[in-house]
Amino acid sequence: MIESLFFIDIDGLYSHLRAQKSKRHPHKFRQFRTLTHHDLSKLFKQFDKVYHKGRRCHGLISALNMEKLVTSATELETLVNTNPSNYLA
Repeated sequence: MIESLFFIDIDGLYSHLRAQKSKRHPHKFRQFRTLTHHDLSKLFKQFDKVYHKGRRCHGLISALNMEKLVTSATELETLVNTNPSNYLA
């Protein structure tokens, strides 16, 4: 489930993957709630990277815009139960 929310910041994912702009297709990921960790793995594989669920994700998490994720996903906002600016500093 959490992986589907990563697609909210598809630009951050592409940045982390160092994807060339000509190979980016963000429109494919607009319906992020229907996506799974399998889709994330496919995206990584497309750019010769491997996504290991729950492992070594610090670089990936750092590349994502947390404020964008929290404000776009009510389930995250409920989980953190705080203003995103409080933990993004």
